[in-house]
Amino acid sequence: MSALTVHIDGIGLFGPGMNGWTQACDVLAGHAPFELAAIQLPPVDALPAAERRRVGMAIKLAMASGFEAVRHAGAQAAQLDTVFSSTGGDCDNCHNILETLASSDRAVSPTRFHNSVHNAPAGYWSIATGCMAASTSLCAFDATFAAGLLEAAAQAVSTDRPCLLIAFDTAYPEPLYALRPIPYAMGVGLLSTRAKRPPHALHCASRSVLRPPRRWPNQRWKHCANVFQPLAACPCCSIWHLQHRLGGDRLPQCTQPRNRSRPMKRNHAWVAAHIPHQGNMCLLDSVELWSDDDIVCRATSHRRTDNPLRNGGRLGIANGIEFAAQAMAVHGALLATEPVPPAAGFLVSVRDTQWQRTRLDDIDSDLMVHAQRISGNPTSLLYQFELRAADTVVLSGRASVLIKAPPG
Repeated sequence: MSALTVHIDGIGLFGPGMNGWTQACDVLAGHAPFELAAIQLPPVDALPAAERRRVGMAIKLAMASGFEAVRHAGAQAAQLDTVFSSTGGDCDNCHNILETLASSDRAVSPTRFHNSVHNAPAGYWSIATGCMAASTSLCAFDATFAAGLLEAAAQAVSTDRPCLLIAFDTAYPEPLYALRPIPYAMGVGLLSTRAKRPPHALHCASRSVLRPPRRWPNQRWKHCANVFQPLAACPCCSIWHLQHRLGGDRLPQCTQPRNRSRPMKRNHAWVAAHIPHQGNMCLLDSVELWSDDDIVCRATSHRRTDNPLRNGGRLGIANGIEFAAQAMAVHGALLATEPVPPAAGFLVSVRDTQWQRTRLDDIDSDLMVHAQRISGNPTSLLYQFELRAADTVVLSGRASVLIKAPPG
């Protein structure tokens, strides 16, 4: 059988004692102890509030693993083909449905029924990212991870497009646990592209890809094997058996996301020179951090008495949206290829807005304005944003931006 060769551009990993790839790197390298601690997942902020309230552990795990792999690769989630691979889907949800059917009141919640569908995570992913690319959802009992990996690799090679594998499993409560004993929740995200260079390339063949090596090349490998041993019953733990195929006798390097924040500050003069807002209407003082997907700006203009957005001596909380919009405009300027100016953008909608206070002018501390690009294409962008004062979120929401086409 001929092998498929793909390059792993991004990795996401969540499991007991490994809450993300960065922490997993420290554990696998022996720099931090491995503890079977409860898994900690980030909030699914990319989903609208109504959908966030409906999702359980399985979908949160899939989202966390997928988004981390995308960030690691510096890719755009909205443009990726996806493969979702899980042996049982949302096991807690399945347990609750069966409990309901075994009770005197057999009316199943519509939300629980919706989340019981095996491709529910794919649907939520599409909502969160705006992705309209092809998506596959599959399962194959203990071979589920292998089946998902081969499917993702086959798509990446045959289409010459990146393909994101999101593999996840959760534990059934009793009595189902006795029949399907998966002890811990675990999720893996792997972004594969058609291999064009040897380093970190993965050679996949259905009979060999998940077969553990006959010998461990060195003590560092043995340490990693010992870490994964307690998780051996988790189907996603099969990712460990891939590692000896990623670099021969060398342990694959644990790296930070390629799209890491760039601590290159920009002052007020730079900001004013790169966005349309001028004079007192340029509300941002500086850029503190930025990456391909994020920007953090500092603002003190909410305290200025000559702020042009003030009304009756007050600066209402809704004006914080303008601060966020200017941060998005600065982000576009930072990403533009010099000397080509960024295309003009227009704020067309704001959704899921939440605020913790009614005004901004009475905040003594500086405002930190964070905008994160969730998805985008040449004609539109979707950002989520938040304003913080002294580490407290005072305003948050999501904003859609329409990109004006250049003349001609």
